[in-house]
Amino acid sequence: MLAASPDSVDINFRLGQVHRAKNDPQGAIGYFQKAASLNAKDGRAWAYLASAQQDVGRLEEAKADYKRALALYPSHAVLMNNFAYLMAETGGDLEEALKYAQGGLHLQPENPNFADTVGLVLLKKENTDTALQIIGGLSKKYPDNPSFRYHFAMALLKKGDRTRAKSELNATQSLKRSREEDKKIQDLLRDIG
Repeated sequence: MLAASPDSVDINFRLGQVHRAKNDPQGAIGYFQKAASLNAKDGRAWAYLASAQQDVGRLEEAKADYKRALALYPSHAVLMNNFAYLMAETGGDLEEALKYAQGGLHLQPENPNFADTVGLVLLKKENTDTALQIIGGLSKKYPDNPSFRYHFAMALLKKGDRTRAKSELNATQSLKRSREEDKKIQDLLRDIG
């Protein structure tokens, strides 16, 4: 199909999705870039491109492409959340990150991942008490989510409670974690000592 229609936005986009599903983010990036270059107003291509770039650690490019997608879909809750989370994780503009995180949560108030992003941004903004309330509640309500527990441990550590922070991190040992989550948890455990 691609040979017959190499300039098809839809075919390039779908091939990007196939490569992403096959755990080939580099291959996916090429197809999403092609789809975005063929139609710069196709927000799907920018959004998926940003996500694939994030998967391979091309974070500055991911931020720029999330911004492009948000310009086309300014009220897309998932895009708002993903962009805010990336900004918080990479030391971006925390005021902008909070605006997007709260916007996403406003659109999907029952989504615990969006609440976690708000909590993480607040933690990065040194609003530790509010972050503790949000993330601590998530950690209690969703004890099998290693990211929530990791963020809660970060907040506890920031408040000086090393013992509880270590306990939260140790509680994730039996949980299914991504490679990235595992690395972050192990790094924080080493920092705690």
